[in-house]
Amino acid sequence: MTKRVLISLLLGYMACELIGAIRYLPHSQVRDAVTDTLSYPGGLFSAPFFPQGIHSSSGAEYWPIVAFLGNLLFYAALWFGVLTFLRRRRVAKKHA
Repeated sequence: MTKRVLISLLLGYMACELIGAIRYLPHSQVRDAVTDTLSYPGGLFSAPFFPQGIHSSSGAEYWPIVAFLGNLLFYAALWFGVLTFLRRRRVAKKHA
């Protein structure tokens, strides 16, 4: 299980980096909509800590870090679920 957690954290980090890399594509409304949608979980995660977002008193310094960690945890959990599903499916095939 530890191996799956570490792999999912690595894949979650790679997902966050790929979301950031999308911003280097040519400017379009579709690109902005996609990056905003994929970054949304981090914004939700940071909402309890910074209710006004980046416009709170100390939000300009720490909001991006909390938002990135929220995205990292969200995508790591998503990858953990995928890896667990694939593992269970493989074990079920093996025993069948």
